[in-house]
Amino acid sequence: MGVRVVVSPWVLGYAVALSIILVPPLSSEAAGTEDYIHSRLGAKYKSENKYEPAIEEFRKVLAAHPDNFNAYMHLAEIREVQGRYRLAAHN
Repeated sequence: MGVRVVVSPWVLGYAVALSIILVPPLSSEAAGTEDYIHSRLGAKYKSENKYEPAIEEFRKVLAAHPDNFNAYMHLAEIREVQGRYRLAAHN
């Protein structure tokens, strides 16, 4: 006999929500893929303290998706590290 695992509906719902949020897009549409690449490149540059290239990548994301909260947050964090507080507040 096999082992039966009982998972509560709450845990299952949480797992599904996380998978939707965390799994990268699998579509082959060029625009969506490009935006994802710009976002990932920006995060990579930011983690390497290469702030100017990171800013360029996040601006490309925002040009296509002006409501992208994560890109704004990354830009604000970069500007804060640079001591450019007014720009961080107004991004």
